[in-house]
Amino acid sequence: MAAANVLVTLDFFGLNTALPSIGKELGGDTQSLQWIANIYLLALAAPLVAAGRIGDLVGRRTVCLIGLVVFAAGSAASAASESLGVLFVSRGVTGLGAAMITATALAIVDSSFPPERRSFAIGVWSSVGAVGSAIGPLLGGLVTEVLSWRWFFVLAVPFVLVCAVVTAAWVEESRDTTAARTFDLAGTVTITFGLAGVVFGLVRGPDAGWADQLVLSSLFVGVVLLVLFVVAERRAAVPLVNLKLFERPQFLSPATVAFVANAAFGVTMLYMTLYLQNERHLSPIETGIVFLALTIPLAVMSPYVGRAVPVIGARVLMTVGCTFLVASFAAFALIGARTGLLLVIAGLILAGIGQALAFNVSNIASLAAVPDSQVGVASGAINGVRQVGTLVGLAIAGAVFNAFDEPESAFLHALRPTMITIGAICLLTIPFALRRSALERGAAPRS
Repeated sequence: MAAANVLVTLDFFGLNTALPSIGKELGGDTQSLQWIANIYLLALAAPLVAAGRIGDLVGRRTVCLIGLVVFAAGSAASAASESLGVLFVSRGVTGLGAAMITATALAIVDSSFPPERRSFAIGVWSSVGAVGSAIGPLLGGLVTEVLSWRWFFVLAVPFVLVCAVVTAAWVEESRDTTAARTFDLAGTVTITFGLAGVVFGLVRGPDAGWADQLVLSSLFVGVVLLVLFVVAERRAAVPLVNLKLFERPQFLSPATVAFVANAAFGVTMLYMTLYLQNERHLSPIETGIVFLALTIPLAVMSPYVGRAVPVIGARVLMTVGCTFLVASFAAFALIGARTGLLLVIAGLILAGIGQALAFNVSNIASLAAVPDSQVGVASGAINGVRQVGTLVGLAIAGAVFNAFDEPESAFLHALRPTMITIGAICLLTIPFALRRSALERGAAPRS
């Protein structure tokens, strides 16, 4: 499951460094090329909750295996694409497979380990995925420069198939045996298309402008559908998502931390990549090497963070993690024309430590707040929260950046207020991190 998680994160973050090469061969401007990544994210985020519930009903391993096969098919089609239109469709197929993998993988890990080993296992799973995100630019740049952008997709196919074989051989099937064998169609349609509308609007907004007719229409339709989803779920006999899940502070608080941690991660990866490549003129490979400052503390700390949760407490660890994220954005906000690379490295180290704490512990605490029978839909929900968090973070950062973007020294002039804004959001998350989690003494036990 950790290997499968790497596929999803590497595919998204590694592709960005290959976009210029794709543009040279297939054509298209910067905005159309960016949609190669956006379509993947859209197809990943929209069906997450539905995929998690389907896994609960028919079997999480089954849904994960289907997702791996779909992911492989999308990757193979992407490698063979001869036009941007075909590549767009192929990326959508890959994103759909990624949604099925993401919605079930964490639930499989959670249900496969006894309580005393569960936190450590989730820590390993989370850290491997986060490391995949951080080394994505390095690997994508290396493959593109040495071979070609098509090999970025080709190399994924055998790796996916190995994951599928190992999953079929080693992973036991798990499902919610207490649920009625019915499926909430109204809830599935409204949340899937509602999330799609919101995600599309958030992705398009920074480039097209927030007053763009299509952006406003997409956001409006998406919000209306999500409101209808809430109404439908409250009336459904067997709802897709038990909305009482979000009424539990023990789930809502780590979910909020997860939302902001992913927003911070997405902004750090994008804007520090742009700074290193466009302002300091580093190559994709050199940029990936610099990002080891984030990757190494994240990889080294994450498994031990899982072990530390029962000893130190989830809220202490999440609070410290959010504090380190605030410190990382404070460092990024100090970047100027005369600052050296050491300031960026220091900020990335702080971000790596903060993500190791906030990212991992929010996963552990959110799943601990629900019964074992609902872990699949909770996994889909928390991963959906994370994906939307990335989009919202990038949308907010893009709006602030564009507001301060000026012709003279544009990037550095706009970078500081952007970093201050995201840092302030991380600071405002600390009260949520301080709330008692389901793993604290005296909290309601998990059933």
